[in-house]
Amino acid sequence: ADKVEALLEWLGRAGATGLDKIRVARSPSPGRGLVVYAASSISAGDTICWVPHSCILTASRGLKAHSMPKETLAQETRLAMALLRELRLGEASNFAAYIASLPPWHELAPAHPLHWPRDITPEQLLAGSAHGRALASKGLREGRER
Repeated sequence: ADKVEALLEWLGRAGATGLDKIRVARSPSPGRGLVVYAASSISAGDTICWVPHSCILTASRGLKAHSMPKETLAQETRLAMALLRELRLGEASNFAAYIASLPPWHELAPAHPLHWPRDITPEQLLAGSAHGRALASKGLREGRER
């Protein structure tokens, strides 16, 4: 089965609802992964799709395989640990269909932060956005304080 089809089948088996109200497809832009479109008209307040918590890869799942206190590692690190654990499990992972739907490294968009030069500063990246610069500076300050 196609990766999108396998992802939707996995979500359906897990109890996701509203999958008939969405259309999932590969992004027309290379390296952008998947995109989700409404399959029909929607109104304000409509629940379009509901995904059970068991289908959401979270940072707390990264701690389950390790005996470290939550405060020891940043949330991003715990999430990376969870993803690496599931990758190691391969097809035995409950998230195998989700992981298979992610774009491979070589297809990631050139604009992805992993492709940014290591010496570039947030101010340079966000030179055209005063709001973006303020948020990036705040995030960096908070990160240093952890």
